[in-house]
Amino acid sequence: MKRIFSILMISLLAVTMLFTACKKDETNNNNNNSETPGGGSVAKPTGTIENNVVTDIDGNVYNGVWLNGKLWMKENLRTTHYADGSAIPVAPSVETTSPTEPYRYAPNNNESNVPSYGWLYNWPATVHGASSGVVQGACPNGWHVPSTGEWEQMTEHLIQQEEYLCNGGLAQAMCATWAWEPMDVPHACLPGTDLMSNNATGFTALPAGAVSVEFPNSLSLGHEAMFWCSTSGGEEIAWSRSIGYTYYHIGSSAGDYKGNGYSVRCVRD
Repeated sequence: MKRIFSILMISLLAVTMLFTACKKDETNNNNNNSETPGGGSVAKPTGTIENNVVTDIDGNVYNGVWLNGKLWMKENLRTTHYADGSAIPVAPSVETTSPTEPYRYAPNNNESNVPSYGWLYNWPATVHGASSGVVQGACPNGWHVPSTGEWEQMTEHLIQQEEYLCNGGLAQAMCATWAWEPMDVPHACLPGTDLMSNNATGFTALPAGAVSVEFPNSLSLGHEAMFWCSTSGGEEIAWSRSIGYTYYHIGSSAGDYKGNGYSVRCVRD
């Protein structure tokens, strides 16, 4: 009887130890898992590139980069439809602009540029009727158009890291290593001077230009990257960010006409 009791106690102890070991392994696996209880990924170091992070409703696949703890698209949006399946209208011409009606435009008025540069969207097309809070707009499900605050937080974070600064600005570190027109008179730290020194952050800003009735010749392919924010600045104006061919810094404006056509980047929710 004592022998049977001893065997039972040993068996029980073994089962307890195995259960404890399994729980410990489970805990360790959870600690190493990149997924949080809410379903999002744990933030990764700035500049970490992740491929094939999202596919839009048209089947376009996008790569991403971690900046200030958030996953940003490192490519311009190329979708022709909202996530609900409704179409984003093509503007009849570059002269057709509206602060209320949604339109998209081909960079430099040539659709062959879209696979590389994405579409240019006016603000109504970008936000898809939303005016506050987290704005999905034209972005795929699970992603949103960054607000001016998110842009500011991201760039302020990058400015604190010396390896991204050149002549006090972030432009070179944010721009792609291709597409920017070479400068006739090179100036260190500008995007068109030494393309292979660009893009330390991985953001890969592309000079898709813009559609602008006010300044039709000032923003052209190869010289300027313009991005909408989801934040409105008034009845016909909204916030934007810009990276210019001849500037060291990231531009910020609260007064851009909502009818202008700019590039769009999305951030994961």
